[in-house]
Amino acid sequence: MPGESVILCWTLALPVAGGLAVLALPEAQAKRPWMGARAVALAFGAATLIVAGRAGGLMDYSTPDVQFTARLFGLRGMGIGVDGFSMPLVLLAAGMGMMASLASYGIKQSVKSYFTLVQFWLAAALGVLVAREGVALAGCLLAAVVLMYFLMAGWGTERKLRAARRYLYLTLPALACALAGTLSGGGTPGGGANPAALPAETSTLGFWAMFAGFGILTALTPVHWWLSEVVTEASTPIAMLTVGVMQTLGAYGLLRLGHPLFAHEAHAWPAGLLGAITMAYGALAALGQKNLKRMAAYVSISLMGCVVLGGAMGTAASITGAVFLLAAHAVGVGMMVFVAGMIQDRLGHTDIPRLGGLGGHMPALAGWGAMAFLGAMGLPGLCVFAGEVLVVMGTLERSREGAAHGIVWLAVTGVGAMALLLGGCVWTYQRVFLGAPRPEHSNVARMSVSERSLLAIFGLAVVALGILPALLTDAVRVTAEAWLGR
Repeated sequence: MPGESVILCWTLALPVAGGLAVLALPEAQAKRPWMGARAVALAFGAATLIVAGRAGGLMDYSTPDVQFTARLFGLRGMGIGVDGFSMPLVLLAAGMGMMASLASYGIKQSVKSYFTLVQFWLAAALGVLVAREGVALAGCLLAAVVLMYFLMAGWGTERKLRAARRYLYLTLPALACALAGTLSGGGTPGGGANPAALPAETSTLGFWAMFAGFGILTALTPVHWWLSEVVTEASTPIAMLTVGVMQTLGAYGLLRLGHPLFAHEAHAWPAGLLGAITMAYGALAALGQKNLKRMAAYVSISLMGCVVLGGAMGTAASITGAVFLLAAHAVGVGMMVFVAGMIQDRLGHTDIPRLGGLGGHMPALAGWGAMAFLGAMGLPGLCVFAGEVLVVMGTLERSREGAAHGIVWLAVTGVGAMALLLGGCVWTYQRVFLGAPRPEHSNVARMSVSERSLLAIFGLAVVALGILPALLTDAVRVTAEAWLGR
């Protein structure tokens, strides 16, 4: 096992090595299901998760200090390190990367290119989370966006290229705005308890440029539409990575770089309002969807609105809840997307009006689907609930601190959106899985070993985050309180 000082370097290097190993495979060997490119990607993905898990186990969560610091290639501005905020998200990204490789059993064309891109993308995503400089964070995020574009454009439905182009044309200007806003503060500090944070004197214009850039990547209203297209048209593993990691990276950049400025009412109130509007709009839009994948995308949009609301309120409880939701959202909505992908693989569509009674033909999938829907909608005892409660509590705390009176209505709007989301998920589950079985669905294929394994991993994470939220919240709260000077 590598020494503590370089353990993050190994976490970044393993996916790169995995991509190169896949690239070196002979074409015939790469296409083998369990001894080819997928097996190599799974092995390196598992190794990355193990090393990241080792780093997480060695972390001292009682301090907000940056740990496992190193400098890549000895270059200035290439420092890396993690704290209680970023370490859980490193584990999340590594886990989702491995699960995406496991879920890629349906990839039959350009197999080497696909798994090579997935491994390189994972390295870029991890780079975003461990970067200690704002510019380095933006550079890794640019690499992740471009690599994700190729994954979206290369594999999926007939309209995948259109969705990928719209994604790229929107996210590249967003990255430019985010970088401009970051640089407007004259650089970013590289050490202390809060790596890669904007200085408090950053101009209001710079803050909103940064907020707009990362907000687009997070799929906030009114620039949310790209997410539903990508989730619907991209392959299922790439849709999982988009909602589970790419949105998370956008929200991470927003919270990491912008949190000092949420102390100012001129920033907190409008940013929180946009988060609450996104929550409500996402929940209402989810109610009206006729496609199961699009419905999952709008559930994701609503939950990310809750993340932004928590970050904007700038209290220890709300920031802790926002970070918790980043992980819980990835697990709950990622499982929803995978369940929808399994249905699409068997029936050729995910049109909700044509899916009634699936539980009669696929009872096991109906059970796992119930866990996914209940987890994503915020049922107490499952993954999302604790994060939503912390955000609402933090919002009410901000309103009691003498902030603008309208902030309490942000909490009311958030609670209303949660209720809508709960009702929408229950109603959609009823229309998809319950009722009389339809004869045209009687010959569906049984679940494979890979599918059962993925559902079990997702289900375990949904339950673990629900009944043991303190595993994550205790680690994040120390860093959040340090950010607030407590």
